[in-house]
Amino acid sequence: MSDPEAAPLFSPRLENLAVEIYRGREPNAGRFCGNCYNPLVGELDSCSHCGRDLAVVGTVEKVPIDVLRLIKRKHGREARIVRTFAYGGLLLVIIGACAGLLLISGNWGIAAFILILVGGYFVSALLANSVGDAWGYRYGLKGLDEDWQAFVRRRESEAQEPAASRAPAGG
Repeated sequence: MSDPEAAPLFSPRLENLAVEIYRGREPNAGRFCGNCYNPLVGELDSCSHCGRDLAVVGTVEKVPIDVLRLIKRKHGREARIVRTFAYGGLLLVIIGACAGLLLISGNWGIAAFILILVGGYFVSALLANSVGDAWGYRYGLKGLDEDWQAFVRRRESEAQEPAASRAPAGG
């Protein structure tokens, strides 16, 4: 599994580009490292992200759709955890506010309801943005590691497959 302190599997430039490609704002074209698919600028001898020699790993003209899907799936995993914290916190806040309304009588009950609801919203947002972000990031990395290993195995098996076996049958 990736160490959260180590360099990320994909560069921030690639992750940002993947989001823009999915949104239709950028084309999936350019010059990318053949190992980590980091966008390359200028004539480099090695990748600025993974450090691999580009003469050995080569370059590609577009990011494979499977890599774009890996990045999108990672972001989805992260968002799922953050949203769980946010909505779970809001649910607890609503339950607490309703309990305050029922247990405290008169105007104090209404004041407690409003105070718990407003204050709880900020506590829920704080939980989602701190604990939820950290857990979501780790959960996203764990899934990405598993998906990346499977992708690399497929990529390496396709690269080693003889050209004759890839030809259409009955040719």
